[in-house]
Amino acid sequence: MKYSEMIEGKKPEDMGESLTFNIKKWDVAGEVLLGKLLSVEDFTGSKFETTCKSYLFDTDDGKISTILGAASDKQLEGKDLIGHVIYIVFLGQIDLEGGKRCNHFKIVDITGNLKTDSKEKVFK
Repeated sequence: MKYSEMIEGKKPEDMGESLTFNIKKWDVAGEVLLGKLLSVEDFTGSKFETTCKSYLFDTDDGKISTILGAASDKQLEGKDLIGHVIYIVFLGQIDLEGGKRCNHFKIVDITGNLKTDSKEKVFK
């Protein structure tokens, strides 16, 4: 049997677990990310001057990775949120001293307010 015959008529999401994920870039105030936090890893590169954190979420749209920035990283530091359902709203950017800017978020752990552990987003 040919490999192409093995997947004939199947959608990619029906063939197995995806080994890649989408990357969420924050552009417009009001954008939301909602999902279960799977991992937090160090990230170095791009325009960031220092190492920051990359957050990987399981969402209704699949796995999504995002960078929140050093300010949010510091606020979340030391919190064990792996496995928690997190709601993130991008509030825009804030001007800092020295002409720098940082992303501003509202980040809420909604795990304790869910009726079930399933993907149903039903609140108490």
